[in-house]
Amino acid sequence: MPVDTKAQAVQDRTPQWERCRAAVAGQDAVRRLGQTYLPALTQQTPDEYAAYLTRTPWYGATGRTLEGAVGMVFAKSPVLEASDTLIEYAKDITMSGITLDGLARQILNDVEVVGRIGCLVEFPRVDQQPPSLAAAQAANLRPYVSTYTAEQIINWRTARVNNAMQPVLIVLCEEYEPEGALDEFARECKTQYRVLRLDAGGYRQEIWRDAALFETIVPQMDGKPLQAIPFYPFGPEELSMRVQSPPMLDLVDLNFSHFRTSADLEHGAHFTGLPTPVLVGFQSERDPAGNAYPIRIGSSQAIVSNAADAKAFYLEFSGTGLGALEKLLDRKEAQMAALGARMLAPEKSGIEASDTLAMRHNGENSVLGGVVKLVSYGITEMLRFMSQWAGLGDDVKYTMNTDFMPRGLTAQDVTALVSAWQQGAISQQVLFDNLQRGEIIDADDDLETMQAQIGDAAPVAPAAN
Repeated sequence: MPVDTKAQAVQDRTPQWERCRAAVAGQDAVRRLGQTYLPALTQQTPDEYAAYLTRTPWYGATGRTLEGAVGMVFAKSPVLEASDTLIEYAKDITMSGITLDGLARQILNDVEVVGRIGCLVEFPRVDQQPPSLAAAQAANLRPYVSTYTAEQIINWRTARVNNAMQPVLIVLCEEYEPEGALDEFARECKTQYRVLRLDAGGYRQEIWRDAALFETIVPQMDGKPLQAIPFYPFGPEELSMRVQSPPMLDLVDLNFSHFRTSADLEHGAHFTGLPTPVLVGFQSERDPAGNAYPIRIGSSQAIVSNAADAKAFYLEFSGTGLGALEKLLDRKEAQMAALGARMLAPEKSGIEASDTLAMRHNGENSVLGGVVKLVSYGITEMLRFMSQWAGLGDDVKYTMNTDFMPRGLTAQDVTALVSAWQQGAISQQVLFDNLQRGEIIDADDDLETMQAQIGDAAPVAPAAN
C-alpha cells in the first residue's frame, strides 16, 4: 500500500470531523459548504439557492459551548511543577512562539471538538552533539513539541514491545515549503509524509515526498536511538491511538438540524410575510402602444372602476405552519442546551437553592472534568519525557483547573467566618483560606501580602448593645 493510505477508522470519522469543525467555525464556514449541510429545494435555481442560503442564520450553539467549556477550564491558570529550566522551555514549548498553556488549550479544544490530536516530541537536528547540558542550553538545543490534528494522523499500527502495547508505526501528513521558491511573497506548500517507525534498531523517522523515501532521521538520547516513539495521542476517553467519538458530535448534529429547520422558517416567512394585493374587475389604462400602465398602491393613489363586481383586497398568509416551525426551533434549542450549551439557555424562573445549583452544574461538568484530568495526565507524561531528553530529570507535573463552578460565599457565610475569627474559634490563616476559596480574596494574594495591606490590624470586636 502507498504511504498516503488512510486507516479505515480515519475514513469513517472524517465526515464527522468536517461537520464538527464547520459547526465550531460558525456561519461563514457553514455557508461556504453550501448544499453539504443545506440541500437545495426542488427546482431551485442557483440564484434562488444563494438567496435561500443567505437568509438562513446559523445558531452558534456549538461554538459558544466550546468557548464556554474551555473558558471555564482556563479561568484559573494551569500549574506547572518542574525545574526552572523546563519552566523556561514552557514559555515557547513548540519553538514557534506557543506557550505550554497555549498548547494545552489547543489540545483540549481539539479533544472536545473532534476527539483526537497528537503531539510529537522532537529535538533539533545537529551534526555533532553538544559536550554538555550547559552547551546545549546556550545553543538553544532542547526538546520541543509539534502538534498534529486528527486529519493529519492518517495511519498507525501497534504491537507488543517490551511486554507493552505501543505504536510501532505512525504516518503523519504535513506540509513543507520547497527550497528555491520563485516568489518570495507567495507561500508555496507541498505535502509530505512523516513516518515514525519502531523496530529492533530503535526509533527512526522517514520523510516521504512524491511517493518516494526522501530522508531518514534517527533521533538520539545519550548517543543512542530512542526505544519508543515519542508521540503522545490525546482523546476524550483514553490516551491511545484509537479513534474516539467526538464529545460534541450529538450537539453538532442537532445544531445542523436546527439550521435546516431555520432555513424552512426563513424561507416560508420570506414568501408569506408581506401581503399581496389582489384587484378584481379593474381595467388598466393603456399607452398608445397598447401597454398597460402600472396600477399604483398607496394612500396617495386612487383606484377607480365602473364595474359593479370590482373589488380589491390583500392576500395574507394564515394558518399554523410557520408556528409549528417556530416551536420546533425552540425545542431543538432546549435540546442543545441540555447537551451542553447551557450558556445559551434562558435562566430558570424562580429561586433555586445554591446547593441544588452547585450539584446540578457539577454533574453536568463531570464529563468535562474527566477530559481535563486525562489531558493533564497526558501533558505531564509528555513533559517528563522532554525533561529526561534535556537531562533535567523527571520530576514534572502539569495540572489544569477542574474547579469549574466554585461555590462563592454568601453574606451569611462571610459574617459567620469573621465572627468565628473575632471570637478566636479559627485562626487568621483559616479565615484567609476560606475567603480565598470563596473568591472574596484574589487567588494570587497570600496572607502576608494581605496583612501588609491592612497594616496587620487586630480584629475589632462588635460594640455591645
